[in-house]
Amino acid sequence: MAATGSTRRVSEELDAPAVLLRPDGHVAWVGEDQRELLDRLPRWFGAFARE
Repeated sequence: MAATGSTRRVSEELDAPAVLLRPDGHVAWVGEDQRELLDRLPRWFGAFARE
């Protein structure tokens, strides 16, 4: 079974200080506050590993 999908590349610039893109290319988060980003990362990538 072959994977299908878009092969288009986006060449537009975003007016945002930080953007988190999902692997499928959708924007998962846009913002300025790093703390807010850190709060959202586990939703997309799982819980942080504790050593």
